[in-house]
Amino acid sequence: MDAGLISRLREFLESEARSCSMDFGCVTPEYVYRIWGGAVSLEESEYGLDKIRQQLESLESGSVIFECKEGPFVEHEVEGVLDLTKG
Repeated sequence: MDAGLISRLREFLESEARSCSMDFGCVTPEYVYRIWGGAVSLEESEYGLDKIRQQLESLESGSVIFECKEGPFVEHEVEGVLDLTKG
């Protein structure tokens, strides 16, 4: 399986969770297929989602996930409110 697909799926799941408080468990291969316009087969979506779920389920209790992104820090919040005009 293409690591790029799994990375795209992970970003998609994170985006869905941020935009509408969607639980990862609610994202099905059929949902990904429809949202991505059939660009990825149901089988590939299912495999990728299963891999991501396995990775998340294998974390020990109390684990912390740390994500580091390239580039300078750009503050997007003003007094706790998201400001998309910055950056």
